[in-house]
Amino acid sequence: MAEYEKTRWLSRRAAAEYLSMEVDHLKRHVKAGRLPKPSFHLGPKTPRWDREALDAGRYRAARARQKVTRRR
Repeated sequence: MAEYEKTRWLSRRAAAEYLSMEVDHLKRHVKAGRLPKPSFHLGPKTPRWDREALDAGRYRAARARQKVTRRR
């Protein structure tokens, strides 16, 4: 069973796996604002992403792509 199936708060590696992307791509998407920033509620060196927030971010990104495609 994958880590993201067990818990709501995901490590960087688990968040990337959950979204089917490389860790570097996750960092780029967060920096670009396409995905939410992590929470540091466990400490400054342990970023955690909320699985539900990642789903919402992915949904918003997909909706934005649809709007751009429809304009063309």
